[in-house]
Amino acid sequence: MRRYRVRLCFLIRQMNEGGAQRQLVELIKGLDASKYKITVVSFYSGGRFSDRLISTMRRLRPHVLHGYLPVANVLCITLKRFLRRTRVLWGIRASVVDWRQYHRLDRVLFQLQRVLARFVDRIVVNSYAGRDYHVARGFPETRSS
Repeated sequence: MRRYRVRLCFLIRQMNEGGAQRQLVELIKGLDASKYKITVVSFYSGGRFSDRLISTMRRLRPHVLHGYLPVANVLCITLKRFLRRTRVLWGIRASVVDWRQYHRLDRVLFQLQRVLARFVDRIVVNSYAGRDYHVARGFPETRSS
């Protein structure tokens, strides 16, 4: 009898050393490899964007596409158009953000996520404070955990 494994693909901008990257590594280490076929796709490799991302995703045919951080989260929604059977999860790693310390593009990405969040199957937040912060700013409470 053939065992069924969930094809789980994590999409992250880059895998340089950082808190979100560390959380992703720890999450993957904790997943049961007999139940999940795990792939990590970083769309920056040596600083170059891969123009083959859509074809890579089609080839992988993930059951679940899990974005990590704003750029990857927004890109996951774009990819969902090409991967109709794929469930999309977003990883939100921030709790309370002082936007004065961030670039304007980061603020735009936050607003874009807020608008697109209604199309996501699930939003995974790393803390209750982060969940409350995002829900208070318009992210759907029913999709956040």
